[in-house]
Amino acid sequence: SEHTDEIIQMNAGGLNWHSALTGGLLGAWLMKTIVYRQVNFHFMLESWAIAIPLVGFMGWWACGAFFCGYGAEINNLTDYPATLVWEAPALNGMVAPRFATQPLGMMWAVMVLLVIVICIWRGWLANKRFGASLMLWSVGMILLGYLRGDAMPMWSGLRLDQWLDAFMLILGGAYVFWHR
Repeated sequence: SEHTDEIIQMNAGGLNWHSALTGGLLGAWLMKTIVYRQVNFHFMLESWAIAIPLVGFMGWWACGAFFCGYGAEINNLTDYPATLVWEAPALNGMVAPRFATQPLGMMWAVMVLLVIVICIWRGWLANKRFGASLMLWSVGMILLGYLRGDAMPMWSGLRLDQWLDAFMLILGGAYVFWHR
């Protein structure tokens, strides 16, 4: 909120997944309504079910490279399970023991991807995979938000991105409900 010029700078932590998905949906809708009316919008969204965790994985990988989306500092690595913590730098380059948000985000992306690939392979959740993928990804990001240490405006005890994650969870649920 103090550096609005960084919103469009990927290396400064801008353009989170909510913006990417919203921009992609808007672009796809514009393409369907204005440019190429024969596009099956629902089919396009269903193909994005795999893209959500793939883009999420790449986003967390990029955060690991540019030190964004870092975990909250902790006192001691031995206070938590080894899979949850590590010594890593923050955006300012200061190395400290902290929650391992970037690897956890990448692991969550792989798990969501596996679930969606299995659903496609087995024929499960036909016409609901986009919503299921969006819901699974959103739940993971809400939970991961509790471990993050990067600055974010808070509202009613939750980070702003957690509220956006909850909104995306509701959108995914609405998509699944709409296509029941």
